[in-house]
Amino acid sequence: QAPGNLFIEQKFDAKYKKNIMTVNGVDWLAWINVHDLDGAVKETLIPRACRQLFGNQAGDVMALAYSTGSSINEKKLGGPVTIPSSIRYQNSLDFADRLTKADAALAGLWGKPELFNTGSYSIYQAVFKYVFVYKYIEKINAYLMNLNVLAEEGKDKDKEQLLTLIEECKAYIKLAMQEGVYVHEMVYDEFGKAIDYRILEANPASETHLNIQPKDAIGKLASDLYETKDVPFLETYAKVAETGMATSFEQYFPPMEKYFHISVYSPGKGTFATAFSDITERKLVEKVLLDSEDKYKKLVKDMQVGVILQDPQAQIVLSNPKALELLGLTEDQLLGKTSFDPDWNVIHEDGSPFP
Repeated sequence: QAPGNLFIEQKFDAKYKKNIMTVNGVDWLAWINVHDLDGAVKETLIPRACRQLFGNQAGDVMALAYSTGSSINEKKLGGPVTIPSSIRYQNSLDFADRLTKADAALAGLWGKPELFNTGSYSIYQAVFKYVFVYKYIEKINAYLMNLNVLAEEGKDKDKEQLLTLIEECKAYIKLAMQEGVYVHEMVYDEFGKAIDYRILEANPASETHLNIQPKDAIGKLASDLYETKDVPFLETYAKVAETGMATSFEQYFPPMEKYFHISVYSPGKGTFATAFSDITERKLVEKVLLDSEDKYKKLVKDMQVGVILQDPQAQIVLSNPKALELLGLTEDQLLGKTSFDPDWNVIHEDGSPFP
């Protein structure tokens, strides 16, 4: 409870068949549409309620998400129709910024149910999905509100700004949609064992990463679509669909000769969604760099002069056998030291102290 007789509690919602956060018995999202999140509500009630519901470790992070609600009190301003586009624009911009910050904090809790009170991790998952999606929606909405402001003013001088804004909006939408996304349902045998999965939905960006048109993927079984002996990543996907525990991984997929980064979560039991991107180019670059580093290390190791490599903070990060021999030290004694270590008497060539 906070001043003003406001109560936040967890209640079971029969419609959605899950626990939801309520304020004085009203669904949280409905409540923030007509109330400002400031003062005691934002500073006292939300953090305290979140710590009680989610636990001390996760509560403060969850409070960030629950405190991002709209700052516009539509009731006070006469309803949504009467609110000027300029106010809606700034509100959406601020909302998107708060959602982006909350998203970054929430991401650190994904896959860590042990940090949550019993039964509260599933609520976190739902909140995180909402925040992740709406940080894009609100930013796009801010662009649209700004376009509306310019359209209402109708000044010729705004034409160039209008065109620039349109291009920015298009670029942002492209950024928001650049990952491929598939939604699937698991296919089980008569004993309830997962044996395959079917693609239910596919976004346009998926074609960029897989070279498969969405229309050719939707409705297909994975075994038929990818034409593989073993259904790709079946064990991992089945576990997510069964437990609701999200995961992410990077893996080489031989049939396509590509590396992918894949994030997986379950929107409901027996289903799962994947967000994926082709990271082949990055992996190849990493391999080239790794091979170059191995060759460099071998070259340094074989040199008959002492070599020490230091980072920008002057810490020793690499040495060759000859350097260890000359200094009379082991690698463990040398690594992490700096040239100015108090245990060393570092001097100039003329014998004067260094520096």
